[in-house]
Amino acid sequence: MTLQDVGALGEAIGAIAVVVSLIYVAYQIRQSSHQLELNSRNIQASMYHATNDNFFRWFSLLAQDQELAGLWLRALQGEPLPPEERTRFNALAATLFLAYESNFEQLRLGTLGRNSLALSAPQIARMFASPHVGQWWQRHAPTTLTPEFRAEVERVRDVAGRDDQPGA
Repeated sequence: MTLQDVGALGEAIGAIAVVVSLIYVAYQIRQSSHQLELNSRNIQASMYHATNDNFFRWFSLLAQDQELAGLWLRALQGEPLPPEERTRFNALAATLFLAYESNFEQLRLGTLGRNSLALSAPQIARMFASPHVGQWWQRHAPTTLTPEFRAEVERVRDVAGRDDQPGA
């Protein structure tokens, strides 16, 4: 075997090693991409659970406390509330709107695929029929909620208000 033959054999082995290395790198990239996809799905599932948990806690408050549920209903019906009930109502309204805002932000960030704000638009619009909700919104929303979320809720409220007009 000549030196030239040894060189050609070395080149062939080197070429095979390069091809094997490229195949290995492609496999590693594919594995990495798959792991990133799984991590992304886990994050989305966690965010979905967390945002639903906000609503679960809010509904649990009303379901477990008859007095609080009665307060919420009286407020939505526009009945006058004494100061201590007004304070409790304000806390309930903040809790509910913060839950909606959490979903809104997760949707905006792309970690939640379901637009719960759009699904909840009729309920949100009905809440604004109560003067207590409107008063809470005017007084507390600017310091409690993000401008983007407030704009979206106001859009939902205004669209619902137009839909309720005669001839709409």
